[in-house]
Amino acid sequence: MAAAKDAIKNRERLLASVILVSLICGWVAGLFKRHSDIAGFLRQALPGTVRFDSSEDNIYTGLTHAQSENKKAGFVAIRSAYGYAGPVTVAVGLDANGKIVNAVIVRHTESRAFFKRVTENGFPGRFKGKDCSDQFEIGGDVDSVTGATVSLVALAEAVRVACSDIAIDQLGLLPTVKNKPAIQFGLPEILLILLIVTGFAAYGKKLPANTYMKWVVLAASLVFIGFVLKRPISLININSLLVGYWPRWQDNVYWYLLLAAILLPVILRGKTAYCSNICPFGATQEILIKLGGSRRQLPEKCSQFFKVLQRSLAWIAVMCALVFRNPAIITYEVSATFFTIIGQNWQFVLLALVLILSLFIARPWCNYLCPVRAVSDYIRLLRRGFTR
Repeated sequence: MAAAKDAIKNRERLLASVILVSLICGWVAGLFKRHSDIAGFLRQALPGTVRFDSSEDNIYTGLTHAQSENKKAGFVAIRSAYGYAGPVTVAVGLDANGKIVNAVIVRHTESRAFFKRVTENGFPGRFKGKDCSDQFEIGGDVDSVTGATVSLVALAEAVRVACSDIAIDQLGLLPTVKNKPAIQFGLPEILLILLIVTGFAAYGKKLPANTYMKWVVLAASLVFIGFVLKRPISLININSLLVGYWPRWQDNVYWYLLLAAILLPVILRGKTAYCSNICPFGATQEILIKLGGSRRQLPEKCSQFFKVLQRSLAWIAVMCALVFRNPAIITYEVSATFFTIIGQNWQFVLLALVLILSLFIARPWCNYLCPVRAVSDYIRLLRRGFTR
């Protein structure tokens, strides 16, 4: 018996070491990945230029004559702002009067289906002609885009910063400063804290009161995190942390609270209440379980196959995010598709299949496909492998 336990421990340590080494190798490989050549983006942002001169603050002066320094077409600045998954980077060209000549996307790490909403609505081209003194406020002087607010806010902020930097450094203008609260903390953050605290309080205790509390939290999470804010936890959030895209906490308290709710308990204690008691898509499956009247599990061999598939897909998605420095380069989650009705065709097919199976099988997505659950399993494995 002791020998068998030692063999299991050694196997877990070996597997934990392999996982850790692979993550480190993926992260290092990402450091050496080539960045895009910006010359093409500069010409798109400021058409009609012959060459560009750069300054120390990464603002490029566009010249219309190869030999003359006085033939200035305008200026281009490349700036970034954080979206849902990471930075949205744009090249913005301004003329000598502080008007936007053009704005082009240099790189983004948002989910394709969501960012497609932004580009299909004419952005960033719709910034053409705007003045550097504008506020670039979504719903104000910039039209909103349903279903892609976070991505559009990041795009508008990157354009605003580029315009402001050119106006101050090159044109001697003083654009209107956009004031932001020091810390963005309001009703969404307060409600999220209440859900997290209540969900953890009811975790692991088979008492009638706790069961009732769990259902209250699941229902509130389904409505609030799912359908109102449409911001459940996803592998993209975890990938962003691993890649190193950490947004300012003052502007993203909600984001950090949600990540802390699932990651910290797993790291510190090896378990978390988020998946069972708080997850809004888990709540959806629980409701379907009640409607279907069955909590059956898959047969053991079939269950083991899907567990391997679940962890393999999550590992591939994480490794690709690290190597390509793009948290959303591989995304197959269906929770965002369910709450936003945005996704690719195959995601809607997978979502429909999961919802139908949820009538007959206990939480098929959570137990057999969810990448967030797979990441939690990997963390538990690493924890056991290096603490025993």
